Amino acid sequence: MASSKPQDTDSWVFINMPYGEKHESMLIALTVVTIAMKRQPFPAFLIADRGSGRISKIVEAIKQCPYSIHDLSIIPEGLPRYNMPFELGIACAFNQIGYPQEHPHAFCVYVGSNKDAEKTLTDLKFMDPQEDSGFLNDGSSRDKQCEAAICAIIDELCTDDNNPNAEKVFHVFDHAVDTLRGLKAARHARTLFKPSIYNDFIDVVFEFCVQEGILVDAK
Repeated sequence: MASSKPQDTDSWVFINMPYGEKHESMLIALTVVTIAMKRQPFPAFLIADRGSGRISKIVEAIKQCPYSIHDLSIIPEGLPRYNMPFELGIACAFNQIGYPQEHPHAFCVYVGSNKDAEKTLTDLKFMDPQEDSGFLNDGSSRDKQCEAAICAIIDELCTDDNNPNAEKVFHVFDHAVDTLRGLKAARHARTLFKPSIYNDFIDVVFEFCVQEGILVDAK
């Protein structure tokens, strides 16, 4: 089933994941599948880093997004950063208190392996990673991880009238990876984790979804 480009906050998906070049392919995958599912991706880096109000902005962003994706698959060496589990906690709180009342916030968690989850996410160990709000990375290569993430998000967000073919979404992912190289060169950018290039990238992904017949352009 095709759909026009989402415009309202009811379609937003908050994306909480690590930054950096080695994580860029996962950002592409999550962006592609979110758009293919008729949703609007809202990664955390779109929120300005400066200012004492950043925490309140993050809370407000998660509050406005009906759904969130949390990639906790990377356990850094040395001193870890707690931004990602902190943001997962906010999402979980909204889910548990049933906020907003009409459609309580839903979330999924992407972890390194079931063994890692048993050690690092013990409070969420009750969740079935295939049937509830979490999904697992089986330790395969990054491309395979991206494919697994795409399939998991399709399974998580699909409805009777919104269930895109995974192979078509994979094609969009491949086109997006190739196109990003030229987009970076044109924008003199070294990373996709910047609002200026990311917003342009969203438009590119949408057009690829239209070409694959996943979405239709409302223009």
